[in-house]
Amino acid sequence: MTKNPRYVKMLSIILGGIIILTNLVFFIPGTIQIIKESGGVWGFGIMLLPITIIGNLFFLINFFSFNPKMNRTKALLFFNISGCIGCLFWL
Repeated sequence: MTKNPRYVKMLSIILGGIIILTNLVFFIPGTIQIIKESGGVWGFGIMLLPITIIGNLFFLINFFSFNPKMNRTKALLFFNISGCIGCLFWL
């Protein structure tokens, strides 16, 4: 079995950091605000709640990228790439 190259580890950590940063700045405060305001006056914030919760789930998955045993797996790299694309798309 061949080892994954070092770039998998570095790319996973960099993308994980980007996703954690976008969650701390945008998604977590947005989720808290939507829940606190009950979706706003017309309730349109409720439609954004599933998007912010998916962003929050990528936040939880990315804590594995800082684990030395898990940060070299290609599955985690796939989740990091898809999560980074999704988080940056919804900004």
